[in-house]
Amino acid sequence: MPLKYEDMLRDPIYGYIYVTKLEEDVINTPYFQRLRFIKQTPGAAFVYPSANHTRFEHSLGVMHLAGELAEKLIYRDERLMEKAEGEKDKLIQKVRLTGLLHDIGHGPFSHVFEEFLNDVNARVNHEDFSELIIREKIHPILERHDFDDTDVIQITDWLRDREYGIGSVVVQSINVDALDYLTRDAYHTGTIEYGWVDVKRIIDNMLLIRLTAEEEDDLRTNGIVTLREVPERRNLDKAILAISDRAIIAVESFFLSRLQMFKAVYYHRTARAIERGLVKCMEEIANDVPILKLFTNMSKKEELLPHVGEFVSLNDYFLVGKILEKECAEIRAILDRKQRRTAYEKTETASVDEFGLYARSLERRKGFEDAIMEKLSEENIDVRVVLDVPFPLLSINVGKVYIKYDEEGTDRIAAIRNYGRLDRESAPILKRMIAQNMLWMIEQRVLADTDKVEELRKIGNIARSIMEGGPSLHI
Repeated sequence: MPLKYEDMLRDPIYGYIYVTKLEEDVINTPYFQRLRFIKQTPGAAFVYPSANHTRFEHSLGVMHLAGELAEKLIYRDERLMEKAEGEKDKLIQKVRLTGLLHDIGHGPFSHVFEEFLNDVNARVNHEDFSELIIREKIHPILERHDFDDTDVIQITDWLRDREYGIGSVVVQSINVDALDYLTRDAYHTGTIEYGWVDVKRIIDNMLLIRLTAEEEDDLRTNGIVTLREVPERRNLDKAILAISDRAIIAVESFFLSRLQMFKAVYYHRTARAIERGLVKCMEEIANDVPILKLFTNMSKKEELLPHVGEFVSLNDYFLVGKILEKECAEIRAILDRKQRRTAYEKTETASVDEFGLYARSLERRKGFEDAIMEKLSEENIDVRVVLDVPFPLLSINVGKVYIKYDEEGTDRIAAIRNYGRLDRESAPILKRMIAQNMLWMIEQRVLADTDKVEELRKIGNIARSIMEGGPSLHI
């Protein structure tokens, strides 16, 4: 029998979102309710006035899409279809919970808090906190609904990408997290021309493809594999998520929307200047706010465990109050619309590994800032500068976005970069985006505490001479 829904919530994107009793119990915890007070796009709200949506409704949307996709994947997979109805329902419920809980560990100001953590030398992130809260605080609720330790571990393993399976729809490939945030952020910022995605077309064409060990190795090594005649393929354990080439235009639109939303919303120069100001404010008040100070040099998520109660109160409103109370200069500049201005911009391609070594390097960032400030001093320009390297990175692992297609009566699976039909007839824009490394990039800026055009021009020239002559991503 299908999942029994206890309630429904009105949603501007999907119409109605239905919730089960278990989901209702999780939603009504203080750990989940705190997401009501954490903006999805904190800096963008100063550029797009209606962008006041939160992690709360985004998490509900991801739960909704995860359930829809899980149900379709199950009914397209012979092996999963053979399960008893109760087992299938429980599997769908687990995938929905994975979507619901994927952001439960986010700190105030969403990804901006990740930048604060990086700047205070913490070796943890919101995914660590999500795992901790699920394991320690949500677990007892799941137990009351007949979910055991194995189920809880599977949910956290799906979220942390330690297990690949049906629950990977939340974080892997073209995932339901991205499908919701692009559409929802575009709706609330008023940029639907940039971010709207054909979600239904993509979900309707996603599949679980079971592979032999040899096929899996071929796909990993060559980026393409021809599916062989295998007796009882449904009994194979290894399965990957793939998208039928019937949805290739929707896939192309997804990648293009993602690029446009990063450039127009997430990396918007004013939004980023404000977000860097928020990071500076958190650093300035950290010693006077015990829960913030706790994160300095934090090396593992378990250090937060005795303070989870305090973490529940750590949200945008709490911190804005503390920042105003401490009369942080950065917040006054933001409220007076005198945030830093962009003096110089530089866009480069970056892999995930390079981003980890490059963008998160405080030493590198401070080195550039000090070099620019030294030159400014020689020019008698008394202006502070900040090198902004935004989180998160515009990146997607195209090696794990798989396309299923038919060639002369034979089924093939290809990583999208190896899919031979990205041509003029099918997805020419996507082909160009992949060829020119437009699917993973980093946009860094030198921000300056001045609005004087001539000073900004001089600072920009100095920054250009230093940064374009300095270390790049690829040395």
